Formats: sequence, structure tokens, C-alpha cells
Amino acid sequence: MKQTYQHISYITDSLIIAEKNGFFGVIDIFENNIVPFTHHQLRYVGKDLFSENTGEENASRIINLKNEIVFESKTFAMTNTRLQEDLLNVRTDFLTQTGFVDLKGNWIIQSEYEMIWNFEWVNNLKPSGD
Repeated sequence: MKQTYQHISYITDSLIIAEKNGFFGVIDIFENNIVPFTHHQLRYVGKDLFSENTGEENASRIINLKNEIVFESKTFAMTNTRLQEDLLNVRTDFLTQTGFVDLKGNWIIQSEYEMIWNFEWVNNLKPSGD
């Protein structure tokens, strides 16, 4: 029997983030559960890792495909972050300050800037008038 999902988002040729009954999980193209549907929100960040904002203010975690917590933080949120050079762009202070952490949650660039561009965004910028 086919399952019903409220939302699906392809992340690779064989993996899909799906929402079922208000919770998010990861399935394969055959609808096998890979990550259980127990998450408030999941976003793919790269290298088979996912960010989840836990629903608490400035609380988030990174999980892997085994649903293991890679690291968890109560001090920052991850909004639309992508893994770049093994760093994650994170936001603090009610999303007004940004910085970078590594895959263990250690600060690499402290959260004291209004905006920091991810590396791929900077490479795609063109001078004004081009």
C-alpha cells in the first residue's frame, strides 16, 4: 500500500526528505524508511547529513543517515545552511548574527557578523554591470 506524504523533496537520485503526519524523515525511492519520521524539520546540508531545528529557540542539531546526532547546539540555529568545506553557516541572537562552525559544532568564525556569504555564493558573484 502506497504511503501518503504531505511534502517530498529529492536530495539525491535515491534519497528523499518527506513529511508524513506533520513529521519529517528520509525515505529511498522504494519508500523504505531510512531516517524515521520523528523530526520537526529536516534540511539536507551535504555529505548525507541533515540539519534539524528542534523547535526550541536557537536549538538545532546535525544528524546522519543512521539518525545519529553528529552534534547538537542550544546556542545557534541553522537556516538554509549548506555544508561548504566541512563548515556550516549558522545564526545566533534571534537570527541577527552569523558565523561558521565545523562538523563538531566548534566555532571557526565567531557569530558576530550580520551576513557571511557561503563560499559558493561568493564565487558566483559578478561585478556590478556584468
